[in-house]
Order: sequence, then C-alpha cells, then structure tokens
Amino acid sequence: MKVKKRDAVSVDYDEHKIYIAIEKAVKNAIKCEDEVPPHIKTILNNITSAIDNIIKGYAKRGEEEVDVETIQDLVEQQLMGAGLYDVVRDGKWDDITEYIWENRGDFTGISMLAASGDKLYQQAPHEEVSTPQDETLWNKLISKFHPVDFTQMKEAEDETNLQGEIACADGACELV
Repeated sequence: MKVKKRDAVSVDYDEHKIYIAIEKAVKNAIKCEDEVPPHIKTILNNITSAIDNIIKGYAKRGEEEVDVETIQDLVEQQLMGAGLYDVVRDGKWDDITEYIWENRGDFTGISMLAASGDKLYQQAPHEEVSTPQDETLWNKLISKFHPVDFTQMKEAEDETNLQGEIACADGACELV
C-alpha cells in the first residue's frame, strides 16, 4: 500500500509513522514533553491499530494508494471516538460542531473534556487507575458489577409524568 502525500509523492505505508504523528499531536495538546502516560499510550495503540485495519481493508479491496488526507480524517475520527477532543486540529472544530448539531437527535449527552482532564474533574469519564486508592476503589466497583440483560427489561405501562418533564412544561411537549 502506498500513501500519497500532499506534494503528490507516494511513499510506502508505515503504521509506525501514524503512531508517531498521533503521539506528537497528543503531547502537544496535553503539554507533555516526556513520555505520554501509560493509559494514553494504550489509546494511541488502539487508534493506530484501528487505522491500520482500515488501511488493510482498502488494500484487500484492491486499492493500491490512499491519500494522506484520508488517513488524517481517519485519525481525527478515532481521536474523537476515544474522547481526545483537544488533539483534533483547530480547523476541524467547525466540522465537529456542525456534525453534533446535525445529529443532535442521536445524542443523549456529550462530554467534551480535555484528555489532560484526568484527575482534574470530579467525575471524569476516562480516568486512569493510577494510585493505590484508585485501585482499591476500582476493585470495590468491579466486585459489585453484575451484567444487565436489557432485553429482559420490559415496561408494562408507560408511567412517564409528562407534567414533570421540563420539556413538557405548561402541558405541551416541545418537539425538536
């Protein structure tokens, strides 16, 4: 597989170059000059692996070349999926805002915390288990975890109190 660069020169595809580029962007975003934290390295490996699988899929379909912009778009999609919003190029935020707005009916909630927010937020969605206290809490949480079979959850009657819903104030529900 070849990668067509912006100057139209084609080079051999190298998964490691993708990892290095992502790592550099993450270091820049989280203001890290040393090694990135282990949990971020795991995310970077997962992103690189996902992109590699997509590129290999292109090759299996007979495509011989992929342009660098396509790879960059794939990287940004994976970064967003991993919650690393602050790594995405500044110029992409308009696209992201537009996507969220156009698909707002598909979201229940969105959390756009900085990847550097680990341990900075009261209830960060992605938080490294890095201290003995974290490990104790984690072990306590997973010891109480029981899988839920949502297919077994059935509601016999709709007991929604529309008057109690903010969107249904004054007896009329707002439809968006």
